Amino acid sequence: LSGFTIGCQIANAQPTIQFERNFGGTNNEQINCMLQTSDGGYLLVGTTNSNNGDVLNPISGDDVWIVKTNPNGTITWRKTFGGTGDDRAFAAQQTSDGGYIVTGTSNSTSGDVINNRGGFDIFLLKINASGIKTWWKNLGGSDDDEARSVWQHSDGGYILAGGTKSDDQQLNNNKGGYDFLVARVNSAGNLRWCRNYGGSSDEIASGLQQTSAGDIIVAGSTTSNDNNVSNNKGGSDYWVVRLKGNGDIKWAKTFGGTDYDEAASIQ
Repeated sequence: LSGFTIGCQIANAQPTIQFERNFGGTNNEQINCMLQTSDGGYLLVGTTNSNNGDVLNPISGDDVWIVKTNPNGTITWRKTFGGTGDDRAFAAQQTSDGGYIVTGTSNSTSGDVINNRGGFDIFLLKINASGIKTWWKNLGGSDDDEARSVWQHSDGGYILAGGTKSDDQQLNNNKGGYDFLVARVNSAGNLRWCRNYGGSSDEIASGLQQTSAGDIIVAGSTTSNDNNVSNNKGGSDYWVVRLKGNGDIKWAKTFGGTDYDEAASIQ
């Protein structure tokens, strides 16, 4: 009985808040990714359309907004990136050189954005440890493309995953609707390969990693039951795909029930 009582006391204990911070301006901010950095601080990555408060040098519409804090949550630096359209960051990772790689979607054609391919493009943004831009790259086709996850490859380049409706330029063989998109670039952001995976309905990839064997594992959702997708359980299923280093499918599996299931990340 005393053990049960202790268990209840532990379960009901309230955690101690070490710090609590608000960041932003008078309009809307959304953080889509947060990670602890090697110095014990934090990197917050998302979107802002404010032009005051903590937001410095806004550009136009939705801007990529990146905030770096120290371990106590105090702002060290904050940066906006983008152009005159809408630019939204969904994922980031600290890189081996101490900087950061950031990805998302953009329909801008100016500012930090060059070579827009039509509609919303995937972007890759490389910044150094102080938030200074090293390079910005757009990937995709003439329709809408977005990336929701990014991972530094063991060779120093990057892998990214998301969704695409395009069937031209850097993307081809669209299976129908939105497809899984997986791309691999070198350390300078130059494209090595870009592939579509899916069926005649919609797929979106939300998480990926490089495996210890050097393959690429990707997770997201599918509503298809043809082409690369089989054994759909009904509605939207988890879809997990393991790729070789060249992008060829090693295996693909669906998981779920008759209603709505969506995988958000994988490790």
